[in-house]
Amino acid sequence: MEDLTAAQLAKLELAANEAAVMRGFVQHPGYKLLVREIEKKIADKKNEWLNAKTSDEAEAIRLGNKAWGEILHFATALIIKGDLANRALPQKQESE
Repeated sequence: MEDLTAAQLAKLELAANEAAVMRGFVQHPGYKLLVREIEKKIADKKNEWLNAKTSDEAEAIRLGNKAWGEILHFATALIIKGDLANRALPQKQESE
């Protein structure tokens, strides 16, 4: 693997640090409460979607509900990105 530039290394370190913060956040009891409430909202919206009168109404509900799922996936994505960054960082340090 070629050497990383200072900017690339800084970006990897930032991603690793953000992942560490997010990992701490997802372990907090407040996050678990937040997830529970979001999952309730998703279930409610799913029921609204199933009971929609028209396809346009169903699509509007589906699109509105999509954001809740994206919020839940944000933490996971940030942690995975940081894990990948952590894997790349030692390679740079070993080559020095």
